[in-house]
Amino acid sequence: LHSFPTRRSSDLVNKATGVKKIIEYLNVPKEDTYCFGDGINDLEMLQCVGHPVIMANCMNELRSYGFEQTGDVLDDGFYSYLAINKLIKAI
Repeated sequence: LHSFPTRRSSDLVNKATGVKKIIEYLNVPKEDTYCFGDGINDLEMLQCVGHPVIMANCMNELRSYGFEQTGDVLDDGFYSYLAINKLIKAI
């Protein structure tokens, strides 16, 4: 479930742009939204959701924002976060 790196082509459009559109389209309250990131290019996206989560392998610049942290992407950090927080049924 890890996405490929994206390059910012404009300061007007970033990952948050798409996330905000999906939240609006699905009419989901902000407090019920989650995003996972590991790079500085994820910052705006993380800031636009109710539950921003950084991966243990994230860039150090993200740590200063006080986001919740989960395990490394290579150690199933994404799955672990979802299971521990009962967002999915653990297997």
